[in-house]
Amino acid sequence: MALNKTLLLCAVAVFGFAASPALAGPLPSDPNALVGFKGASAFNGTAGAATLKASVEFAVYAPGAYGTSLALGLPSDPSGGTQYVYAYEILNNLGGSARVVNLSVSLFPTAGAANVTNNAATPELGLAPDLSQLIPVAGNPKTNVKWTWTPTLFTTGLHSDILLFTSPYAPQYLVSSMQGGNTTAASSTLPSPVPEPATLVLGGSAFVGLLAFRSVRRRKA
Repeated sequence: MALNKTLLLCAVAVFGFAASPALAGPLPSDPNALVGFKGASAFNGTAGAATLKASVEFAVYAPGAYGTSLALGLPSDPSGGTQYVYAYEILNNLGGSARVVNLSVSLFPTAGAANVTNNAATPELGLAPDLSQLIPVAGNPKTNVKWTWTPTLFTTGLHSDILLFTSPYAPQYLVSSMQGGNTTAASSTLPSPVPEPATLVLGGSAFVGLLAFRSVRRRKA
């Protein structure tokens, strides 16, 4: 069921690329990135008179490929070359009126996301987030990777640093969200790690076993 949903979101993502904004940064054209997992997604939303008109450029790098990217200036790999690197850059496009407040990339349960950060040394620089975190901050499973900016800071015409996290798992496309000033919000599809089917089965079996164990304890009590 979960994998079917993921495939459906992949189809939505491919359809959405036809209306994607013009590519501006190094990620969508980086030859080091995985084919099929580099490009851009539009995040457009309105609330009253405010309009959020942003795009997120992205690229996913196989283990060891990120740190050898000439397009990114041979950056430091936050996983030491051992995991997939997920990279995103937000462009708050001219024509909108809302500031960007946060970007939240959805995570599949047990996705193993780590090393949430930003790369301030990329060739074109950009606006660093005030917070880079896994959500929920305490407890598991983690459901999102989130970067947040001071609401008055990320105005139209600006772009972010390249935003990063790592995972041992390869990507699929999942629906993610962005919030802007004046309560604007938008959603689109972005690459996110999805565990292999065998891992999903094992994770599900462990969860069922935990429920059964708790049920037995309650009966004994």
